[in-house]
Parts: sequence; structure tokens; C-alpha cells
Amino acid sequence: MIYYYISKTQIDEQMIVKFKKAAIVLSLQFFISLILLMSTVKGQLPLNHQAYHDSLYTSLRTQKNDSMKARTAFLLAHYWSIKKDLPKAEKYLTEGRSHFKNNRFLLGLYYKTIITLYTYMEPSKSQKALHKTDSLLSVFHTPDAYVNLAGAWYSEAIMAQRNSNEKRALWVIINKVIPLIKKSGDKTVLAKYYSQVGVLMMNRQLYEHAGEYFSKVISMKDCMPKNNNTLVRTYIYSVENLTYARKFKEAGIMLKEARKILDKNSGASDNGDYYLAEGRYFDEIGQYDKAIHSYNKGAKYAKAIRSIDLENSLLIKKHEILFKMKKYADAEKLLFQVQGNGYTYKIDNKRRLYEKLARVSHALGKNEDAYNWQKKCNILSDSMYEAQLDKDMIAIEAKFKNSEKENAIVKLKAEKKRRSLIIKIKN
Repeated sequence: MIYYYISKTQIDEQMIVKFKKAAIVLSLQFFISLILLMSTVKGQLPLNHQAYHDSLYTSLRTQKNDSMKARTAFLLAHYWSIKKDLPKAEKYLTEGRSHFKNNRFLLGLYYKTIITLYTYMEPSKSQKALHKTDSLLSVFHTPDAYVNLAGAWYSEAIMAQRNSNEKRALWVIINKVIPLIKKSGDKTVLAKYYSQVGVLMMNRQLYEHAGEYFSKVISMKDCMPKNNNTLVRTYIYSVENLTYARKFKEAGIMLKEARKILDKNSGASDNGDYYLAEGRYFDEIGQYDKAIHSYNKGAKYAKAIRSIDLENSLLIKKHEILFKMKKYADAEKLLFQVQGNGYTYKIDNKRRLYEKLARVSHALGKNEDAYNWQKKCNILSDSMYEAQLDKDMIAIEAKFKNSEKENAIVKLKAEKKRRSLIIKIKN
């Protein structure tokens, strides 16, 4: 990414062109990143959230078996963590733990639930719980253990992605999560993780590779329960992927398939993401009024499910259209609204927002504001580069240490073999 310096006194025509190009790239990167972050959460609950909750709650209150009570309580804790109600989630976590004493498997599920509760708020706590989960469940060789252990490792991929380390996220899913799921034989869960590999490929603008994974998931649709949302989310991802690849006819087909499923499941929270994808589709084919209508619909769902990330992404996409329509003042208001919504909790988010604010300030003739926003953006870009450099150096060091260990092992084996030969010769 190139960041452009803006003079306080003059911004020439060439600079305007650069602003537009940078804005397009930022819009693309921001939008796909948001899709991944939201998909990692929403892909874990059935289409009808309320019915799922009611079923679990009834089961917990009527169940006689303590082991099943613990498992159900952990599922309810997971449910409320996704709903972002930590007190309720912690309440069910504690209740689940009260139903057993010395059960290694259930203790593993307890720590796995801790991972899901604190993935976003306390990543370090989740990391510690991951190691505990792995040590407790890895001794079990059953489908149940494999699925739960895979889910624990998937949280590691989520944390890596939130830290903008997509390489690590992909490595974890491919090398840790998917092998475990394949051992379990659970094709429904396997389809979910294939879809996440597709999203990561899409995030790197590798549309053909992403399409292959999405197609693989769609080909597995007959093995998925009707209340599972992996298929509808994959259709939504496919819309995004095909829209970015400018294959609008195929994208339109995927929209219709997604809509069919959602129409049969009224109230599904995936409606918000559907309208986000639909709006992007209409935006790219130049139907701006329809796009704004889709974004407005999506915003209602975002508020209903209290998804601030989704609401922010809808506002920013709406901002993009208003900017294209030269409604600069309205576009600027939306950016300030996003800033007030806490969008800048990540450095990368701040950078993208400041870039957009610089662009809209310039369009409004506020050249000094544009300069100041761009200056802030450039400062953040430098710090991001340094942070990435640190990460790269740590990775290089880790590889070096591993290499040293491997060399030491080779030498020890060679020495052992040499001594063995000497003993044989003496004998």
C-alpha cells in the first residue's frame, strides 16, 4: 500500500487520482476483512438462533444426567458469548463446571468454552485455555473429541486474523483444524472450515482459489442439516467473491440461492450479511439506489442482533456510494458516526478510516483537514510496518531456533549410531 503526502496549500489533479485509487483498494480490503471477522462468529450458530437457545434451555432444566447438563450449560455459555452477553455466558460456564468433579473430557470442554468466551476480550486468557484444552482432549481418539479440539484451535485462527495475521490463521485451519475434522468424519463441520479457507483466499484477492473452496462446500450441501447456516453463508461469500471478480451474472445466481434459504428461515441473523453482499453487488453494477436500500435493510438486522462490526461495515459501504454520488457532506457524517461507534479499536481500522476522511475532506475543499487526516494515516502506517517487521523477525528467530534443535537432534542420532557401531566392532 502506498500512502500519499498532501500539501497544506495545494492538492493537484494527480493527487486526486491517487486518492481515488487508494480508496478503492482500502474499500476492498476493509470489506473482505469484515466478512471474515463476522463469519468466524456467525458460522457457529444455527439459522434460527432463538429456537436453538430455547431447545438448549429446556434440555438443561429437564436433563437428569449431570454430564449432559454440563455439556448443555457449556453450549449455552457459548451461545451467549456469541450474543455478546458475557455475564450470562459466565453464569452458564460456572453452572456447567458445577455438574462434575474429576472428568477429564468435561474439563477439556470447560476450557474450550473459556476460549470462546474470551477470544475477543481477553486473548491471552483464551491462549492459556487453548493449551489446557489441547492437553486434556488430545488423549481422546473419538469423533466428539476431534470436533471439540478442532473448534478450540479454530479460535486460535480467529485471534490470528484479528491481529491481521492471515498467514497464521490459514496455517492453523489447514494444519490443525481440518485434519482433526477429517478424523472425526463430520462432513457438516468440515464444510464450515472449507468455507473459511475460501474467505481467507478471497481476502488475498485469490478469487479462483476461493471459488474452488466455496464450490466444494456447495457440492456438500446434501450432508448439511437444514438449520445449519454454513450453506447460506457460503452462498453469501460466493456473491462477494464473484462480485469482486466481476462475474456479475454468477453472483446474481448465488444471491437468489441465498435468498431462498433465508426466506424459509425468517429472522435469521444472516440476513444482515446477505444485504451487505446484495448492496455490494448493486453498487458494482451501478444501481446505487438499490444498493443504499439494501444497506439500510441490513442496518436494521445489525441493530437487532447488536452487531456493531456489521453495522459499521454497512455504514462505510453506504458512505462509498454517497461519495460516488458526490454527496460529500452526508458521506463525511457517516464516517464520523463509524468513528463514534468504536470502529477504531484496531490500528488497521484507524488507518482505513483516516484515509477515507482525508479523501472526503479534500472533496469538501477542506484541504488542511485532508492533510491532517492523511498525516495521521501515514503515522499509523509506519507503526504498522514496524509491528510487522517485529513479527517477521520473531518468526525468523523461531525458525532459526527450530533449525538449531533439528541439527542438534541429527548430531545426537549420528553420535548414537557411531557408538553403537564401536560397541559392535569390540564385540
